[in-house]
Amino acid sequence: MQEVYQTLYQVGVLVSRSSLCCVKFRRIWALSLLQCVNAVLLLLSVYYQFLPSAWLVFVIVLYEGLLGGAAYVNTFYFISKETGDRQREFAMVAASVGDSLGIAISGLIAFPVHR
Repeated sequence: MQEVYQTLYQVGVLVSRSSLCCVKFRRIWALSLLQCVNAVLLLLSVYYQFLPSAWLVFVIVLYEGLLGGAAYVNTFYFISKETGDRQREFAMVAASVGDSLGIAISGLIAFPVHR
């Protein structure tokens, strides 16, 4: 089942990262907020078992991939377009380190709760 979740998430990321030419989100914070809502929803569903079908979880995981990919690609797009030449390289590196650090911390948090 984990392979299905990972595949759906990555498909969502691929689609949203490829759609920059069609859709641009200036309010990147809203994408992050929606990701937090998804995380809370899925954590509550694990604890209270209220989602009626795995298919609904599949849709939520795909949606999460769409949000994550859109946040990533839009962040770097707007850094490249709106940051001055002197600050652009630092801003790109800071965003990359922040992204990687977030992934690493979430992986560390997952160790004690993963069975």
